[in-house]
Order: sequence, then structure tokens, then C-alpha cells
Amino acid sequence: MSPDSWSLSRDLLFRFCPRAYWLRYRGPRDPWGRVSLPLKKLDSPEIRRLREDGLRAAFYAHLDDAEAWQVRQVCRQAIFRQAAAITSATAASEWAEVLLEESGDALEALSDSADLAQLRLLPPGRFLRQEQIAIPVGEFSAFSRLDGRWAGQGKWKLLQVGCGGPHRWRLALAELWAATKGLARFGEAELAWFDLETGRLEWCGSSSEAAQQIRERVLVGAPLFLSNDEADYPLCAELDKCLGCPWRQTCGR
Repeated sequence: MSPDSWSLSRDLLFRFCPRAYWLRYRGPRDPWGRVSLPLKKLDSPEIRRLREDGLRAAFYAHLDDAEAWQVRQVCRQAIFRQAAAITSATAASEWAEVLLEESGDALEALSDSADLAQLRLLPPGRFLRQEQIAIPVGEFSAFSRLDGRWAGQGKWKLLQVGCGGPHRWRLALAELWAATKGLARFGEAELAWFDLETGRLEWCGSSSEAAQQIRERVLVGAPLFLSNDEADYPLCAELDKCLGCPWRQTCGR
């Protein structure tokens, strides 16, 4: 994915703190090894994404009929792999253990999920293992991930997986992608959201409002990501965010 592209995860981190975005995507790599805040206090879009990546890997492991101990191992490995891209191997290992512990209830919900058991009955090839999708918006591209797609009863079904209730923007990105690819006109695909926290599947309606909000956010947000100058990425004004930010020591606040 080009550093000059837009994605929801990048947008969330930029809005959390422009300087954190610069350190993650534009700045030098050396400072990552100096992150040493107490793990229990770490909280940022990047940390929440690590936990979600681990639970998504657990979701796929359940689809493959993995044993409970294998699911936990896959979850931990996924967290570690993503964390190792932004911090030292030692810190990544510690984060993986902490986030795995915090995901205990969610892992149990996945294990007991009747909806996940029904998804497991679908023919092979329906789940994409986080296929990256791109949607052209003006001169930019909006990137996202799609977890499943299949045709049934004359309609395309699009599945997104994540923590918490349905994320309207992620569902709209999937629908915009299907329309761009000619699979289904906007509003004709059936959208499904699987909550990794509760193990529940929910079918959702189309949202033209969310799609328009995405277009506006990309056109406004993508140009903000283009600079390589640290001065263009100021510290966030909300000091309480700094208490749990893994980049606090690096940025010097």
C-alpha cells in the first residue's frame, strides 16, 4: 500500500495524533525500540488494531476447525507479527501476551459462537483471509480489507469482521469496492458484520451516507498524508491521550 494512500486505520491514527501518524508511517524506524510505557496503560488506534488482528486470526483458525490451544497460539502469533513491525521484538512479545490475556472473553465467545459454526458450513473459498481492496476516489485510492464474499440467491454477500458493533464505514468501503468491480450496484449487495467480541453475525443495510462521508474524508484526508516534514504533523492538543500512547517517549512530550 502506497504511503500516499488513504485507509481507515491510517485516518484514525492521524486523527488520534498527527505526530503519532508521522512516527508510524513517515518518520525514522529507530525510535520504535525505545517504547517502554507500562503495557496496561497503552491505548491508541494502533494498539486496538493489534488486538483486533489477533482476534481476526482466531476467527479464521476456528473456520479451519483448529483446537482451542491452536486458536490461542494463532491469535498470539498474529499480534506479535503486527507489533514487531512497530516496536522491538521484546516489546512485541510482551504486547502479545498482554493483549492475548485481555482477549480471553472474546476468544471464548468465538469458541461458543453459533453464527461462526454456521459460517463454517459455507463451501471453501468464501473467506478471503483479509483481501486488500482499493476504491478510487478522485486522484487517490482508499484501501480497506474484505473478509468474505460469495454469491447466493442472486446477490453478492460481503462480510466484514471486527471488534464491536457494525462499522458503517468499513461496510460502505466493501460495498463501494463491489460497485467499482461491477459485482453489484451500490445498494444491491447484502452486507454482513461479524463481531469478534461477541461472536455474533449481523446483516446490515446499505448506507449511502457512509459512502459519501468516506469520499469526503478521503479527498480531505489523503493530501494531509503527503508531507515528509515532521513539522507538518503537530502533537495532538489533548494531553490525556498521551498517557496511553506508545509513542510518548519518542515524540518527547
